[in-house]
Amino acid sequence: MKDIGTTISEAIKTGKWLYVDYVNRDNQQTSFWCSVHDVFPDDKRLAIKMINPHMSHDVIDTRISFDGIKSAQIIEGTTYDVPADLIDKIEKNPASYVWLNFDSFNNNILLYLRECYYHDNDPYQREYHCVDGVDCQLLREKKAFDLSTVQFGQIIDFILKTDIDAVSKKNVTFLAINFLSIALRDKLYVIAYHDILFDVEKRALVLGQKLKINKSFLIDGQKYSLRQFLDIDTDEFVAKFASDPRYYAEIIARNLTSGELLDERPYLMVLERNVPMPIDNVFASIARMHEDQVMTAPIKAFFGNVTTKDAALAEDGYVYFSDDLFNEDQLRVVYNVVKGPLTYVQGPPGTGKTSTIFNIVLSSFMNEKSVLIASNNNKPINDIYQRIKFTHNNKEVPFPVLRIGVLSDNIAALRLIKDGYHKAENIVIKEGQLAKIKEDAKEKYAQLNAAIAQYEEVIALEEEKEVLLSISDNADEGLRNLLAIEINLVDEKLRKNGRLPDIKKLAYVGKQDKLFTSYLYYKSYSYWKKLYKPEYSELIEIVNMPDGKQEEQEEKNRVFLKYLADADNFRRFIAVFPFILTTNLSANKLGPAEPFFDYVIIDEAGQCNIATSLIPMVRGKRLVLFGDPSQLRPVIVLDEEMNRKLREKYQIGDAYDYVKNSIIEVLQKKDRVSPYILLRYHYRCGKKIITFSSRRYYGNKLKIQTADLPDQLEFHDVKNDDRSSERNASYQEAATIISLIKENNYKNVAVITPFRNQSALIKDLLEKEQIKDVEVGTIHTFQGDERDVVIMSLAISPTTGERTYNWVRENSELINVAVTRPKKKLIVVGDHDLIAKKAASQPNAENDDLYSLVNYVRKNGNCYVPPKQQGDYQFFRQYNTAKEKDFLDTISHMMTTMPMYTSQSKVKVASILNLDPRDDFDYYTRAEFDFVIFEKASGRPLLVIEVDGPEHINNYRTIMNDRKKEKMCRRRNIMLIRIPNENVRRYNMVKKVLSRWLK
Repeated sequence: MKDIGTTISEAIKTGKWLYVDYVNRDNQQTSFWCSVHDVFPDDKRLAIKMINPHMSHDVIDTRISFDGIKSAQIIEGTTYDVPADLIDKIEKNPASYVWLNFDSFNNNILLYLRECYYHDNDPYQREYHCVDGVDCQLLREKKAFDLSTVQFGQIIDFILKTDIDAVSKKNVTFLAINFLSIALRDKLYVIAYHDILFDVEKRALVLGQKLKINKSFLIDGQKYSLRQFLDIDTDEFVAKFASDPRYYAEIIARNLTSGELLDERPYLMVLERNVPMPIDNVFASIARMHEDQVMTAPIKAFFGNVTTKDAALAEDGYVYFSDDLFNEDQLRVVYNVVKGPLTYVQGPPGTGKTSTIFNIVLSSFMNEKSVLIASNNNKPINDIYQRIKFTHNNKEVPFPVLRIGVLSDNIAALRLIKDGYHKAENIVIKEGQLAKIKEDAKEKYAQLNAAIAQYEEVIALEEEKEVLLSISDNADEGLRNLLAIEINLVDEKLRKNGRLPDIKKLAYVGKQDKLFTSYLYYKSYSYWKKLYKPEYSELIEIVNMPDGKQEEQEEKNRVFLKYLADADNFRRFIAVFPFILTTNLSANKLGPAEPFFDYVIIDEAGQCNIATSLIPMVRGKRLVLFGDPSQLRPVIVLDEEMNRKLREKYQIGDAYDYVKNSIIEVLQKKDRVSPYILLRYHYRCGKKIITFSSRRYYGNKLKIQTADLPDQLEFHDVKNDDRSSERNASYQEAATIISLIKENNYKNVAVITPFRNQSALIKDLLEKEQIKDVEVGTIHTFQGDERDVVIMSLAISPTTGERTYNWVRENSELINVAVTRPKKKLIVVGDHDLIAKKAASQPNAENDDLYSLVNYVRKNGNCYVPPKQQGDYQFFRQYNTAKEKDFLDTISHMMTTMPMYTSQSKVKVASILNLDPRDDFDYYTRAEFDFVIFEKASGRPLLVIEVDGPEHINNYRTIMNDRKKEKMCRRRNIMLIRIPNENVRRYNMVKKVLSRWLK
């Protein structure tokens, strides 16, 4: 619960009335509504306008004591005009108003985010080596594990080999012991591990008590994610793995494909994390802004300090659109961006988000403002960059926009500058004509701007009325009468506004007006011609540096980035190139962390983590966030336990939780003043397709502009009744999909499935059928993409467990991403009866997104029952004799931790078992056991281990020979156990089995 001072401050910032419980000087308790109009710090009194709706409808002016307020609550839907000088007074004298908590800046938030950022990066493994006589079980049994001379020497040699002390300061390096990894040929994805401390003086190893989990891992620069190998929620795996490692390891095992094995060997490893680009300058800049009382609107909003005064800072800029292909939502966004400091936009797929950003850029150009466009990923940035194109007389307008980022981006930008520099030399700019064309354009856009201003006012009034009506529904009679007066006042304002004009009829198609495009053309060149001024000579020298060879490019890029890092240089740079696109991280290459740009736009802000989003945010005076909470969230690899400890250390509330919040979620929670606009008009998917997402995820608010054509939806009811098939894979579904693609000759098609095994199976069958150019993947692969046809393979089978099914059905973001990819057709392939049965067995079946999708497609589309596909597909792993070598390594190390026993491989049966008359003599003399465990003291055979490949299941002769071995061992009271090939590196599991039989 917020304290009273914070609540009062929030009411002042947002211009809202308060409901107050108050005890006066006579110790009488009363309750009333009030709005705060002045604050007197010397005696902590508030000048208020007060009304007690239970007693009178009269508003009176009075003063109350802050200390007499026992509780305070904001009344949503109310408003009043906050005196601007009140906010100025409080902001300029923060020390006098500490008791109000008006300034919610908290440096601990920055310190917390700094640590989160440095720990939120993918580890990778440099070296690994087993130390004789050491494993997790033995280390766990002792607080400090004393090392023998041999063990100590092995560890010293290992550390010298890995050269830990010579690792770059840009990396964090630490020792660990493996608990569970995935062996990807000769590399490891380390999933679970313990930290290890090496006490050199005491010659001991100390095991970190907590088992740590890597949600993602780098192997040769390629990122692997834990979710790739799971069919349950990743957070559940991380939270519960330590309590039941065997169970959760099996979940990983069933999602492995060819060439992948679980590896539990107790390797001593060196793990590293690359320390990402330093961003301490960003946090320092924000702290300095606060100290100097010059925080920009975006940073004030981040700390919950934005006020109605900030929001009212209207600019005199105009809204410009290149054509008439827009709607009122897009107009509202551009208008709010031009007029106000902060705008938040929810842009569901296909609602013209990129076009909206394009017109923000155009309006900014016409208003002579600079814009930084950033996002977490390259794809949205590249898409927007490609969209910013204008033409004049069939010639491309040399718009002053650059894509800055990695080496290849920067070299391309410098080459573009070089080309534009030479082209601009002979261009004649007539400033007087440009000024006149711009004034004419303002007149042509004037009606549209007036209409959208009126439209925005009406929207605000309608929202106010809606809130007042909702309060009235639950109010007593006295309050309802009071609210009725307020509602009538709003209605009167709505009547005065009259009927809204048709904004489409007011549209001015600028791109068809040669005078307007000539302005864009020559005004753009006027920026380029600045490069001929003497102050740009250093930049031109960099532009002319050679870049044909790799080393030349690297040197050119180094010098360029050094140039951009200087504040004066960068200020000059954006005077020529006021529009720059980059990733959030690369934004830190753009001058010091200061507000150089008029606007910062962050795209896909729902996928952007908090810390890196501050990098572009601190560089702008105003902010626009585009995001969709119904799509995918940020990928965070910060350990949950680490996050919990950091939150405790810095006393961080839920609103700033690095793991749980994207940047747009933080701003929505902290900024209650600025507009939040939903782009409702959908232009991508067929009407029947997108209607599902509109109803399910967007409150049925999408206004669908696509045609309601037939055959947009298909459901192919495939019976997945084969219990012997691989977990989370359906051959019948995969074969049906191949047939669909072949028979219909689909070209621009993608196949999406929740499961990695199904994805691998479909890819294999496509390759077998020589079908190319069909992208197949899990849902994360397709964020931000689109296809004419999307086929969803659900792969729910009898072997699908309850946790797996719940993971799919509850993952609304993933299902929404899949449904919003196809433009023309969505095909769902799955087993309806099986899904219906699983849905019925779960509580809250109405919340089952998967079952809802299946039912929706069946009801609104064409249903087919395809014939059972002939043929079969075996998910055989890559089995070979190398697996016996793998197991030899596993068992050999295990024996170093079990000194009473020894092992041998390829042991002749006749060498350890006496002949029994019932034995097959010929086989007895030829046969070998894969491995035998002996008691070291007596040499007595105790346990036989056989490593089994697929031939032990499918080859009759091999099966019969296996039975013979089992009978021979049984007659001699020797236990024989079988280890499937996929378990040859399951050290923990095998040791547990051996320990049970070797007691």
